[in-house]
This record gives sequence, C-alpha cells and structure tokens, in this order.
Amino acid sequence: MTITVKTEGVEAVTKLVSSLPFWCYKGARAALADYVKAVDTSIKLQTSGVDLNVRTGNLRRSFNFDVYGDFLSTLGAVNYNTAKYAPIHQFGGTIWAKNAYKGVPGGPYLNIPVGANLTPSGVQRFSAAQVFADGGHIVKTTASWKAPYVVMLRGQNMFALVKYVEIPKRLEFIETAEKGIPTLLTDLADAAFIEGEKA
Repeated sequence: MTITVKTEGVEAVTKLVSSLPFWCYKGARAALADYVKAVDTSIKLQTSGVDLNVRTGNLRRSFNFDVYGDFLSTLGAVNYNTAKYAPIHQFGGTIWAKNAYKGVPGGPYLNIPVGANLTPSGVQRFSAAQVFADGGHIVKTTASWKAPYVVMLRGQNMFALVKYVEIPKRLEFIETAEKGIPTLLTDLADAAFIEGEKA
C-alpha cells in the first residue's frame, strides 16, 4: 500500500529549481541532499522519543531518503518509509480485530502482549503460536478487566484479547519536512548565486 501526502511548500521549491540555469545543477542537488538528510535525521530522533515507547527500533530504521535526477529538469528528492504501520503513527487511528480468535465468544480479537510476555523494555517475548504450543489457554476475565479474555500460560497472563486499540497521533513526519522548506529555499538561492559567480 502506498500513501501519498502533500507537503506544503513543495510548489515553491519546484518553481525555484525549474527557474535555475543548467549550471546550478550541482549546487541544487547538494541543497536537496542536505534537506532530505536533515529531515531524515529529525524524524529518526522523533522515533527515539519516549512518546513512541520504542521497543524494537524497526520504525526508525524504516525511514530513508533519496535524491534523483541527472539534470535540473529531472532533479528531485524524497523522504520515505517502508513500514506499513508508519501512517498510523503519523495520523493516529483505530486498529480493529479482523480475523484472529473468531471462535472465542464476541470474537474476533487482537492479542496484546502483557505481563510475563513482555521484556522490561516492552518487547514481546513469545508469539501466540509459541504460547499455545507450550500449553497456553484462553480464560474469561472478571468485569474489572478491559479485556474480556486473556491467554494464560502456567498461571501467568501472556496476552489480553481486545476488540480494538486506539493509536494516538504521536509523530510529525510531514510537519518535520515542512519546517525545513524555508531553509531549503534559502540554500537553493545561495547555490544559484554561488554557481552564478563561478560561471
């Protein structure tokens, strides 16, 4: 799945690059490279923050950037992410159970690792398949629990079964890119001036 978003200010960058004389290619490419690298660094710093409760670092590693084009007419740059769950961290939303645990009353459910199934840093220890293979079983909980069922193994809670989870908007991928546009425009103009002085 590909999600396309609009970054405010891109039109101004495109217009400026298209107005540059051909000898400004090298400077314009360097300015774009500095921009996407700075955005990438800022985003990765955000994904290291406590608000995201980083467990594996997979989201942070899934960000990358590229500069492409051999001429000013084809020159461009992009920051991108290869993780399918990145959009939910940008926009927030609700993840609903779809297929798992359909045989459990009220199912389907999502299984959320809890208790003994989490390391101190919050990383899941065992998959559901591993827990059930080792003797895990589903138990109905008391009314005080948010989850109507849990998966237990040797007397310890391993998963809570819930209908959905709410993911808040926690990161600002697009906003980070937009904040760098004014600096990029200045750098492109400077590059044009410097290359023009050399010409």
